Amino acid sequence: MPPARSIAEAYHRLTNYTAENVRRGPTLDWAQQPPPFKEIVSQRRFPLRAHLPFPRDPFTGEPIEAPPPPLGPPPGLAELSRLLYFANGITGAVRFEGGGGQALRAAPSAGALYPTEIYVAVRDLPELEPGIYAYLAREHELVALWDGDFTPDIRRACYEPGAFSDCRVFFLLTGVFWRSAWRYQERGYRRVLLDTGHVLGNLVAYAPAERCCVVPAAAFTDPALNGLLFLDPHREATLLCAALLPEVAASLPEPLLASRPSRAGRLKAVAITAPEDIARSATFALHKGSSCDGNETRPEGGGEEQAAPRRTLALERDAGLEAAIPPAILKRRSARAYSGEPCSLALLGAVLGYALGRGDDFGGGGPVRFATREAGLFDARLLAFRIEGLEPGLYEIEGAGRALARLASGALQERFFELSLGQEIARTCAAAIALCAPGMESVARYGDRAYRYLHIDAGHVGERLQIAAAARDAGACGIGGFLDAESARLLQLPAEDWTLYWLTLGAV
Repeated sequence: MPPARSIAEAYHRLTNYTAENVRRGPTLDWAQQPPPFKEIVSQRRFPLRAHLPFPRDPFTGEPIEAPPPPLGPPPGLAELSRLLYFANGITGAVRFEGGGGQALRAAPSAGALYPTEIYVAVRDLPELEPGIYAYLAREHELVALWDGDFTPDIRRACYEPGAFSDCRVFFLLTGVFWRSAWRYQERGYRRVLLDTGHVLGNLVAYAPAERCCVVPAAAFTDPALNGLLFLDPHREATLLCAALLPEVAASLPEPLLASRPSRAGRLKAVAITAPEDIARSATFALHKGSSCDGNETRPEGGGEEQAAPRRTLALERDAGLEAAIPPAILKRRSARAYSGEPCSLALLGAVLGYALGRGDDFGGGGPVRFATREAGLFDARLLAFRIEGLEPGLYEIEGAGRALARLASGALQERFFELSLGQEIARTCAAAIALCAPGMESVARYGDRAYRYLHIDAGHVGERLQIAAAARDAGACGIGGFLDAESARLLQLPAEDWTLYWLTLGAV
């Protein structure tokens, strides 16, 4: 195998799953399991439950009194409360035999580790003083961290996109690396990025219900945003910034930035048994190598290429899906079993269309930012197993989920089951969707930061697919643990391409 040409390529190779290294995987130290919530001590707490759209408090069961009417146009505290709750609030719980339990969140998370934290920077909200706040999902509260209007600093850190000029609320999404590394070791960084994309997917999908729009920016100066939050980047770092805007004011930020070219060097996996181990890990080497310091350039070219004409099967959109999204976020759960029954082609079209479509496809929901898709660096493929009216086989998904082009026919489910590490949902699902990308081309254009862009976009698309399935009473579940080389072969991808994420779809 030729030497790696970038840190991203070296990291991806290092964290590939093979049949051998999966068998000898690490033994979990349950005494070291990290908590999924941050502990922040502060007297300045702002309860948000009164603004939830439920007759009773989902945390206590007490009736919710009607909140006072909003003081102005959105966004205000009421909209902010609901956006945070639908993004990653507690929407359920599992009780264990013998005591204890697990809180379930609006966004899925690998291993229920929930590494993504949300901070909010506000200005000019009547109900909140300007400042930076932390969102505490366990209590559904905001906690004041620092006073002052930091929105100009955030705009500068994001290279002054025109869409952010009048923004009054910014979301800063961070990743707590140790939470995922505890279970997944060096591969955990992939999971942190995917999980951050899940939370973004909920924010973008729910915002139209509040007459708002969430516009994300993954290109920013890392030291500036980490500095605003006083983060130790070995343990927690900013992965995404997103502006909350009135829907009519929304527009896309400038094209993506390229991080500086790097030399791969030699990455070595370390045993991550405590948070301080992150500092010497391949995980942090990639995160540091993909950081921007304010002296970056915007690469020229790009744009989604037009596919050569070929025989395709058109898929129908579901124009009524948007209205069903908010309740679908609340009832979405990662499917743990499928019935094995076939799914309709109409369901497949609705789910793929919503997952991969742009904002103007869905009744004025605002722009949906899939940065790497618009740059022509994001590919989606389908394994059809039991879809009515569709021959089993491998398909390329074209036109933002509008059509399928067959690449191969045949029964492929047993191979998918094997590469998915024997997970039963891979054997009983009706279809599987692979999100993948040309790794070396992506790095050549955007540097090592391409790894962040691609995985966050994959998580975003994956969450849209899962909530669209829930809206149509179907099941879906992501698979982040799979045999990488076998995935590429099954999908007929070049060896240098990256499989980012698998999603399963089926009847439940």
